[in-house]
Amino acid sequence: MNLQASLAQLYNNYYFREGFGPDSYERAEPWLSFFAAVADRIRIDLEPKSVLDVGCATGMLVEALRAQEIDARGFDVSVYALSQMPVEVAKHCWPGEAQDPLSYADRQYDLVTCIEVMEHLPEAAAQYAIGLMCQHTRTVLFSSSPIDFTEPTHINVHPPEYWSELYSRFSFLRDLDFDAAFLSPWAALYRLSDRPVQQIVFQYERERWRFLQQNHAQRAKILTMQKELGNAG
Repeated sequence: MNLQASLAQLYNNYYFREGFGPDSYERAEPWLSFFAAVADRIRIDLEPKSVLDVGCATGMLVEALRAQEIDARGFDVSVYALSQMPVEVAKHCWPGEAQDPLSYADRQYDLVTCIEVMEHLPEAAAQYAIGLMCQHTRTVLFSSSPIDFTEPTHINVHPPEYWSELYSRFSFLRDLDFDAAFLSPWAALYRLSDRPVQQIVFQYERERWRFLQQNHAQRAKILTMQKELGNAG
């Protein structure tokens, strides 16, 4: 059995019902509201005309983006997930796997989204998939859990810097001015970049200094509070 066939069977009704904690991954709350909010931010902050959702599952993000009049499409390896889509959404989605060049429908997209997918793939397959995403867009909105090692299908969990290094191989750099926390605490926006190295160094050093200043300020505040509590006691 090949990888696609085995994954198609793995991500079945039971997985979507039981594999996401207290909230089954189905076309209901809180997921519908979550993806509507994500679509709002994508439209307002990034203004894409076309979007490809890699690993679209039941198509909730595709549906929410199309409601915003964005030409959104998607693919997923799960036959079950695809079967749960409304007819109007299913018209714009197809079966496919992230590491298959045919899944990208031989076209370019203003934005590719990939939300909690890469941790499910073998490492080599995930690396190849990132290369394919970068071939079909100049901007990738990406999220892959760096902390959830308990989920049995999470076989490729890495910290954010691992993914940033992979994207940099294709000249995609994290946009440090873009806050993607509306998607997840570890989400990032990667853009194709031809910036000189001195600009990249400048931006990273600026963010490092900002973080250090915030950290020092927070530590000073905690120490002050501890001192006040000690005096009060």
